[in-house]
Amino acid sequence: MAAARPTSSPSGALCRQLLLTLTILTFACDACKKVTLHVPSKLDAEKFVGRVNLKECFKSANLIRSSDPDFQILEDGSVYTTNAILLSSEKRNFTILLSNTENQEEKKILVLLEHQTKVYKTIKMKYFLPM
Repeated sequence: MAAARPTSSPSGALCRQLLLTLTILTFACDACKKVTLHVPSKLDAEKFVGRVNLKECFKSANLIRSSDPDFQILEDGSVYTTNAILLSSEKRNFTILLSNTENQEEKKILVLLEHQTKVYKTIKMKYFLPM
């Protein structure tokens, strides 16, 4: 004869509640599309770096922050340097944090900075001699 399984236990209910809370928090802090900006290896202070479409990610954000103090994000999504920066490696990244302080919702946009490389094309010209 099999033992009867309890229908509900306090620890099981607590686990379900914690799982539900974790699920809600995970959805409340979604990541949006990654953005890549091609920049020169040297960026002067207070210079425009690029623009990110913040509304595409989170329309109701009322607080916009950067995870990196070397970058400032304006309401229209413009990214500016706050200090002069020398990109020593080929890539650097930071996160734009978008928050709605009224409902505590938050979303993130990963911004990847890559060295702007100049591409030189070699044009091969063929010379034809008239006959």
